[in-house]
Amino acid sequence: DEPLVLIAHSLGGIIAYEYATDGALADRPPIDLLVTVGSQVALFAEYELLHAAGAAHDHLVASRAAQLRSRWLNIYDPDDFLSFPIAGMFPAAADGDRSIGAGKPFPASHTAYWTNPAVYAAIGEAFPGTYR
Repeated sequence: DEPLVLIAHSLGGIIAYEYATDGALADRPPIDLLVTVGSQVALFAEYELLHAAGAAHDHLVASRAAQLRSRWLNIYDPDDFLSFPIAGMFPAAADGDRSIGAGKPFPASHTAYWTNPAVYAAIGEAFPGTYR
């Protein structure tokens, strides 16, 4: 009965998104919060590299994002060239975008999330249910 929070960094964010939105995995436990940190999900969606790639790409990406029954928190650092906001590709999830700068230049910015207390505060604020 505890909430399930899936937290993934970088390429792991793409894998977590695919897992959370794949209709073939409907028997998986419900995910209450998907957290992608420093991830390229939006870039992969833009270049049709997600599972939904193909002729009906835009429709499939939109429908798969709609299948994401959980809230989506996407943390990115503008100085991290490997992280992207999701609002452009996933407008319904745009309120989940959080720009959190680590104050470090790339490539250090890509791994600096885990030493930044603001990242943990954002996850805590988004945490589902009464566990806030």
